[in-house]
Amino acid sequence: MTNILNIQVKDADPSFAQKLANTVAAAYKELHSEVQMKRTLEAIKYIEDQLVQVRQRLREAEEEFNRFTQNNQLLSIDIQSEKLLARAQDVQNEVRKLTENKGEFQSLLARLDKFIANPSVQGNFYSAKATPQYQSANDLLTELQLRKETLLKDFTSLHPEVVDVGRKILEGARKMRLLLLSRIGDLEKQEGDARNELQELERKSSVLMEKKLENDRLKRKVDLYSDMTTLLERKNQEALIKKAEKPEEVTVAKPAVEKKVVPEEKAVQSNPLVQGEYPYSIYLSSLKTLDQAKRAIAVYANKGIQAYWVKVNLKEKGE
Repeated sequence: MTNILNIQVKDADPSFAQKLANTVAAAYKELHSEVQMKRTLEAIKYIEDQLVQVRQRLREAEEEFNRFTQNNQLLSIDIQSEKLLARAQDVQNEVRKLTENKGEFQSLLARLDKFIANPSVQGNFYSAKATPQYQSANDLLTELQLRKETLLKDFTSLHPEVVDVGRKILEGARKMRLLLLSRIGDLEKQEGDARNELQELERKSSVLMEKKLENDRLKRKVDLYSDMTTLLERKNQEALIKKAEKPEEVTVAKPAVEKKVVPEEKAVQSNPLVQGEYPYSIYLSSLKTLDQAKRAIAVYANKGIQAYWVKVNLKEKGE
């Protein structure tokens, strides 16, 4: 795209056309400088207005960020998050162990119930995970079963000693059953407490994550307005420098000059005698062709003589 502006003026007066073209060029040159300065001043005002708004938003964003950080004590979010995660893993392991132990005791309870329903079958109800009280009851039950087995070698099942041992076996089994139920209840309570703690840990982790996201959002907001402020300050400085510098000038590369007017061919060919402009004329020469007449007129014109041609019909006399 060219930056050259060509100004053309047409007028019957060459001097007026020259002056008008140069005047238009000078006016455009002055207007161009004024427009440039106006645009620079408008840009400075716009940037300064934006700077006021962005700086205010930056202050508000910084205050909001600092207030949120102080109120939520988020100086060590990562450390808090790691602690919550580690504790959640420990609780999950604890819940798994409690569930396994409860399942083992429930299986043991089902076997014990079958034994109570049919005590004639000898059973083994030992559990290393049971309480000491249960272990003692199980030892006593084992001894009673051995004693009953020994008595049955010498007596029938209706013998008083056999019946008495059988009664003690049932009592011991029922006691063990109660101990198992108590232990299962404790495990269920512990499991429930652990699951509740796990839910609370998950809630705290969720809240902490939301706070962290909000903290990051506020931090990004501060960074955004900070970057915008820096950018506008740089643009404002550039505009001020441009204002201080001399505006880009328009150079008139080729001023208009007065152009000599050469009589047009039509004017040369006109007949002044017919128009009545010149009542007197001087005959200069006779020529046979129009081209010869035009060349002769051009010669006279170079000498400063205005010559005109007139066509004469000689008919037979000119042959």
